[in-house]
Amino acid sequence: MDEMLVLGDEVFHQRKSTARMREFREQGATILLVTHNMTTVQKMCQRAVWLDHGVVRALGPAGEVTEKYQQEAG
Repeated sequence: MDEMLVLGDEVFHQRKSTARMREFREQGATILLVTHNMTTVQKMCQRAVWLDHGVVRALGPAGEVTEKYQQEAG
């Protein structure tokens, strides 16, 4: 999904993909999003995991995990 959210200049496709992911989430589905885009994680995720070469560096609420990532990796 990450590539679809970033691809090209077609805002329409980004909005459509984002809306569809929200529909899945509202229906109780689990969505696995793999990305380096912290803004996307904060907007789309309730929980997050930060993996560093297969090692879990942080796990928990998306805001907390992205903050740790930005502090340490930024």
